[in-house]
Amino acid sequence: GRNAVGDVFVCLTDHAALRRCVPDMPLVRFLTKNGRGLVACAAGGAVAGDDGAPVDFSTRFFGPNIGIDEDPVTGSAFCGLAPYWQNRLGRKNGEEMVAHQASARGGVVRVAVVKKRSDAPGAADETKVHVRGRAVSVLKGEILSDGFEAEQA
Repeated sequence: GRNAVGDVFVCLTDHAALRRCVPDMPLVRFLTKNGRGLVACAAGGAVAGDDGAPVDFSTRFFGPNIGIDEDPVTGSAFCGLAPYWQNRLGRKNGEEMVAHQASARGGVVRVAVVKKRSDAPGAADETKVHVRGRAVSVLKGEILSDGFEAEQA
């Protein structure tokens, strides 16, 4: 499948296949043109370095179109994967799932899909994906304003 930002999603048969995959970047670039990249996933898996703690699903993200051969942990990809895995694993509304991004650095992400029915006639129901986990800071800084005025159109 493909999401709104052009990520292509592929489910592999098992976690071992996901860990072993070595993507052909020119092919990934071609398959995902006009999008960010390829999200590969598989059921199950375990977190390396965390006593092999089991997870519900594992993933990897390859984004050569945006200059990232393999992203360490991709929160936005989990937003696209969560509804799929909620359905596939038979999870209830709001029930948390534990996922692992199986990159070299790796990371554990907890996700839950929360659906609310709209009471307003004709209004769409609301679906949100809650994502939580530890983050690695890659940039720290300050934004200063010199008091300039924005240009008038």
